[in-house]
Amino acid sequence: MKKKIILTLTFTLTLAGIQAQRWQPVSEKIEPIRKEVKILYAYKMDLNSLRAILKNAPEAGKDAVPVEVSIPTTDGRIERFSVYSSPVMEKSMADRYQLGSYSGVGLDSPNKQIKFSTAPNDFQSMIFDTNTGKSEFIEPVTKDKDIYAVFFKSDKPQDGKTFECTTFEPQIPKKKGKQVLPLEKRNKQRKKFLR
Repeated sequence: MKKKIILTLTFTLTLAGIQAQRWQPVSEKIEPIRKEVKILYAYKMDLNSLRAILKNAPEAGKDAVPVEVSIPTTDGRIERFSVYSSPVMEKSMADRYQLGSYSGVGLDSPNKQIKFSTAPNDFQSMIFDTNTGKSEFIEPVTKDKDIYAVFFKSDKPQDGKTFECTTFEPQIPKKKGKQVLPLEKRNKQRKKFLR
């Protein structure tokens, strides 16, 4: 009897966790804040429920058991990922501002790696597919940050321009480089100056 109760409780908690992080497709036309993104799919989700699940995510290491989350992908499916906490800042600062950073691997598609971050009012992710070499993103696309879009990195146009660094950096001739004074001579000059 005790085993049945534990099994039922475990099943109920797992089902509640899956339901809590449900991504609901958005069929209405949305006005995205970033016009350059070609939205493949749009979703609403309960960010607080997802953050509650992630609160128990351990850092990767010996005997650490990852947390399972479900995330939409560019092919229109919701896929499961096994994730660990992956802090990128001091714990006290992350706790103060309620920030989380996570990384993991796909359970449905083991060739997919995920990195994402959460804040009280934000969720952003990047999924990298090692088979195709493509990166998928999920970002809020409305001012209210209540609708999240799924899109490919390659669908972020650069206005037809490639990146070009235009910072001017003069070349130093080799002769000038050799003219740097050895440490002893610099110290002698400093002493003379300080007298």
